[in-house]
Amino acid sequence: MILTSGTTGQSKVVVESNAQFIVTALDMIDAGGVSSDSVVYVYLPLFHIMALDLAAISSMMANATMVLVEKFDPVNFWKDIKTYKATHFHAVGPIFEMLIKQPESVEEKDHGEIVAIAYSSREIWEMAEKRFNIHITGGYGGTEAGIPVTSPYSDVIKGINPPGSCGIPAPPFQVEIQDISGYPVKPGEVGEIVIRPKLPYATFLEYYKMPTATVNAFKGLWFHTGDPADMMKKATYILLTGRRIQ
Repeated sequence: MILTSGTTGQSKVVVESNAQFIVTALDMIDAGGVSSDSVVYVYLPLFHIMALDLAAISSMMANATMVLVEKFDPVNFWKDIKTYKATHFHAVGPIFEMLIKQPESVEEKDHGEIVAIAYSSREIWEMAEKRFNIHITGGYGGTEAGIPVTSPYSDVIKGINPPGSCGIPAPPFQVEIQDISGYPVKPGEVGEIVIRPKLPYATFLEYYKMPTATVNAFKGLWFHTGDPADMMKKATYILLTGRRIQ
């Protein structure tokens, strides 16, 4: 059971299955190119699905080395990256902005190849890639559905995943952008991201003791995220557009 953040409404207790954790971790291993040679730097709180599943469990499943520190420290972040020879880290929310605000240092570029399993606006993405000499995966997901949208690792390394984009639907999921009537929108038109698992139990089971909220979330047999996006005309990359759809 993991609580949602509650940033756009009442926080809910999300009941998840073992299978969902495994599917999500495997998605991140694929998208980030995590292997037994990887060193994953983990600084986010382990009650959050990104640290617990995307970072910790995926590292264990890939037999990677995991460096677990107490908290995020923007002042010493790149020193840690260099000290531990990290190859991967995960970033949410304002992490990149906080790092960009720090004075430039030798350590922020003096490192090996690094993949940031992260998402941000196009502007921040481009600044972070150039300044820190890193690869950024992009991605989209939540506590209820893991990470159903990611960029293929080959695209990430080649730098051809569009900055600011979330990626493309991951293999275990069917993802659409629908209008209010439940029909797919055309490329460039804004709609709501909805998700269906292709594998049993790849999404959450229920909101704990909230049966009505659970049923409403699966209107039309799709999980409705409430997040607006459009399908970019370049390939099938998904781009978030703004505030949540209520």
